[in-house]
Amino acid sequence: MKQIFESDNISFAEVSERLVNDYLIMVNDDEHVGTYIHGRIGGASQPYTVEQEYEWIRKTLESEALVFSMLEKKS
Repeated sequence: MKQIFESDNISFAEVSERLVNDYLIMVNDDEHVGTYIHGRIGGASQPYTVEQEYEWIRKTLESEALVFSMLEKKS
């Protein structure tokens, strides 16, 4: 996982397949996150699958989009 930059408490890293399970927990959290993701408003669609998340990671890395993961150093 390629680190982009860091602060005292957070490391900012390139999107990574190693974090797929963490991403799924986040995007499938309807109460805190899911309502803000296109297509999931009000929990109307099904939770994202592992395959869908891997596809998103692949497309994100291929497009060289400015997207990164924020990792709390304490955890």
